[in-house]
Amino acid sequence: MLASPVRIAIHLMLINQGEVSVKEIGEQLGRAVPTLYRHLDELERVGLIEATGTRETRTRHAKLYSAVNGHRFKLLQGMDTHELVETFGGVVKTQMRQAAREIGCAIERGDAVTTGKRRSTHFFTQRGWLSGKQLEELNAHLTAIDRLFDDAQRGPGRTHVAATMVVRPPAVGRD
Repeated sequence: MLASPVRIAIHLMLINQGEVSVKEIGEQLGRAVPTLYRHLDELERVGLIEATGTRETRTRHAKLYSAVNGHRFKLLQGMDTHELVETFGGVVKTQMRQAAREIGCAIERGDAVTTGKRRSTHFFTQRGWLSGKQLEELNAHLTAIDRLFDDAQRGPGRTHVAATMVVRPPAVGRD
């Protein structure tokens, strides 16, 4: 199935970060490298990603992958409601589990900056009843945050940051 949470996570990573090696994908997703090859092969087979070259490491040449332009949500097209529910649920679970692991690791390493303008670790949950105008404002902020990652490639003076945001109607308390 193309719509696996792992494939979606890989695809979005490549869209945002440009050329990435399998090792880097594994590190960022918290997955063993051998488990990623079947996902990469399938994404490459359907034309969503491509092998774009190699990078020399100390021990070998690492194959690099990048996303093919224009396919951001192709993985979700043509799904029925049940498939969308399963896929989005799986993606949210995968991303939230990964966020929890990464936050825990950052705290253990002492890398979690939790205050100030350059904090790298932040979490909050809010619930409330928003007006149409407030919902539009929330979505504009989320879109702006998403755009910050459009050129989120590795480079000097850049901090590696992951952001996972979910806005949803609550299952209970709708009245």
